[in-house]
Parts: sequence; C-alpha cells; structure tokens
Amino acid sequence: MRANVLIVFAVATLVSGSAAAQTTALTHATVIDGTGTAPQRDVTIVMENGRIRQMAAGLAAPPNATVVDLTGKFVVPGIINGHGHVGPPPR
Repeated sequence: MRANVLIVFAVATLVSGSAAAQTTALTHATVIDGTGTAPQRDVTIVMENGRIRQMAAGLAAPPNATVVDLTGKFVVPGIINGHGHVGPPPR
C-alpha cells in the first residue's frame, strides 16, 4: 500500500493544538486504497508534522502520539466530489 495515495481529511478537527508540532496515530482503521485490492483491516496511520509518516496493519502507536480510534471507520484516498453531475455540458 502506498501512503502517498491517501489523504486523511480533516484531522485537525479530531485533535487539538498545532498539527505541525504533533504526532497523531489513527488506529484500527479499515483502509480502501483505491487500487481494487481488498480493504485492509486494523491499519494504523502515524502522522507527524501534518504528513503521513508510517502506515501498516497492526502497527503500534508511538508513545508520544495522540491516538484516535477509528474502529468501524474507513479511510479512502483523495477527495470525492459528492455533488458533481455527469452528463453533457450545459447549454
């Protein structure tokens, strides 16, 4: 799985303080990486200074990290336009 295909949206709302000075671990997530492979369960995503540093199934959170439990939640790549219209251009 490639960490550069994932964007964790709105992490700033999950933790307090400056994202640039923190380590945050998103634990127990189910990751759908967008490649067509099966979802990966129990993945930990470690973010440091606002960027994904490490990501793996069963990875332990660093001792200094703010931990956010994502049990039952999914992480998917990119930003999806949920209100776009598909069809011919407007007249």
